[in-house]
Amino acid sequence: MESESSVERLVFYPFAYALLDDELTNYCWYCLGDEESLKKCSGCSRAQFCGKKCQSLGWKDHKIECKALKELAGKNIPDVE
Repeated sequence: MESESSVERLVFYPFAYALLDDELTNYCWYCLGDEESLKKCSGCSRAQFCGKKCQSLGWKDHKIECKALKELAGKNIPDVE
């Protein structure tokens, strides 16, 4: 039997995930960490990230979303749940 230290483990993020509307303000939009001091995106003011690392890693996905959220600022976004 192999010791646990010699076993190789894969760590990855899912291809896609979604947060329920009620949870959007409770978790990092990249890693889903439930940090107490989440920082809002300065572009859309909706997305929240643990810090610069998660914001940078999540930017490729958030870029298009950020633009759309800025355009919808102040408007009612339909509930898709």
